[in-house]
Amino acid sequence: MDAIIQPLATAMWWVPPIGLLITAGLITAGLFHAYRAVRLWQLRNTPISDPVIAKALEGVKPPPYALYAVMYFAGAIAMAIATVMLRQATLM
Repeated sequence: MDAIIQPLATAMWWVPPIGLLITAGLITAGLFHAYRAVRLWQLRNTPISDPVIAKALEGVKPPPYALYAVMYFAGAIAMAIATVMLRQATLM
């Protein structure tokens, strides 16, 4: 088993840092969408003075930013776990 693990550790040294960068990107995207969800929630009852725009936006639903944020955070957690597991496997 050590004969397989050792070349894996030397050949894949770049995977944990890349995995952490991807995790950081997912967390950043999640925070962006969470901010948008909170901001949209704060502005939910803002009246629109232009009647043409108000009529055009009558039945429009906002994007589900909270769902996007949750999915990005779940992806970040999964990526962090996978990165740590791979790092532990290559250290053996």
